[in-house]
Amino acid sequence: MKMRAIFFLFLGLLGPAAMAQVNGKGAVQLGVGINMGAHATLFESEITVLGFTKKFSDHDGALTLTVPLEVQVGLADRVSLGLYLEPGSYVDSAGTHPNKLLLLGMSVRYYVVNKERGGVYLNADLGTTSLEISDVGSAWNQSKYTDRYEGGHVRLGVGGLYFLGNTFGLHGGIRYVAVNFRWKGRTPRDPMLDALNYKANLKTSGALLELGMQLKF
Repeated sequence: MKMRAIFFLFLGLLGPAAMAQVNGKGAVQLGVGINMGAHATLFESEITVLGFTKKFSDHDGALTLTVPLEVQVGLADRVSLGLYLEPGSYVDSAGTHPNKLLLLGMSVRYYVVNKERGGVYLNADLGTTSLEISDVGSAWNQSKYTDRYEGGHVRLGVGGLYFLGNTFGLHGGIRYVAVNFRWKGRTPRDPMLDALNYKANLKTSGALLELGMQLKF
């Protein structure tokens, strides 16, 4: 009985401290949601023929839709560190190419407001991005080829969350994002591109709107 009393006393002392703030040292948060983005794009490419290099560039726009899965761990009352994985899709102005978009990175949050049920934070994300865009033929909708791009991304933003109880909550935010892709190759391989020493870069910058759900442990 004495040990049980000490145990419940310990929980009683720990519980209010844990619930005093949305984020705290050792607090674990899991999030899932939807990120909707609008981006300005710059596509740059070049080919080399007989020692002469010809460069091309094209400005365009694109929309993205990703499903972020994130875990955050509190390092201090106002600071948390997390990892995220975001699969999704990328749609350019043509809107006809099947594609796969994937972001993977690390996120740091600083809580400007850190209350019992709600908080407001500044966040900075840094990670890698991969993109596959296929050109599709009309017969049976089969892919003729797939171009692969890889690069890094940076995101800066502000967000907020509110917990409806001790565990479940909602979150939302807005972020600026910049991505610098480099063309990595084509499948199946195109000997003509190899002969022309083809190179390409895709740069995007824009804004993301994020909405989702949050669990806290």
